[in-house]
Amino acid sequence: MEHEDLADLAEDGYDLIVLRLSIAFIRDRARVLRRLAARLREGGVLVIITPVVERTAQERRNIALDEKELAALTDGFEHVERFDAEGLAVLALQEPVASFNKG
Repeated sequence: MEHEDLADLAEDGYDLIVLRLSIAFIRDRARVLRRLAARLREGGVLVIITPVVERTAQERRNIALDEKELAALTDGFEHVERFDAEGLAVLALQEPVASFNKG
């Protein structure tokens, strides 16, 4: 997803895109989120589910994000909702700002 061309994805876009337990492994998160946000239909939602460092065992913190990293994921979206689910952060990102998809 980070290095592949997304041209093979549906041209008419998606109502829902979910990244479950994978965002911590993506190096250029802003770029990937921009590319995925560009594939959302009007009103579509990008959902990110990830462990939170503060609620993850020390030996597994490499697969979790801290609060600063979570906040950075929301940059470029007009509507953001966050839910906490047993040590996981669930972010629902909607309506990318026009300039977000240009970068």
